[in-house]
Amino acid sequence: MPKRQREKKVPSEDVMGEDSYVIVRSPKYENIVKAIEMTSEEEQEGNSRAQQLAQMKFGEDLLEECIVEWNWVDDDGKPMPQYGNGTKATDLSLSEVTFLLDKILGDSRRKK
Repeated sequence: MPKRQREKKVPSEDVMGEDSYVIVRSPKYENIVKAIEMTSEEEQEGNSRAQQLAQMKFGEDLLEECIVEWNWVDDDGKPMPQYGNGTKATDLSLSEVTFLLDKILGDSRRKK
């Protein structure tokens, strides 16, 4: 029986230490296009405050759509609630958010 293969388990030792992981779902094509467009606008027009806020909101929406599961912990070593069920982008460090977005968007965010 066919099954969409949109999810992958990614090791996250770089931001959470040994044996940590996150399961990410591939974003919809329209969101990949939007990410590329936002990157192009940033390169062409500078990076206004409004653009920065729009990019941050878009990133939060992508995390909500694409983070399926993780075994991450907080600063005290206690399990963090799953993303969207008590954890949001503002609870994470910049390096953690950047890591997640890179794993979700992959090559679509990189300059050619």
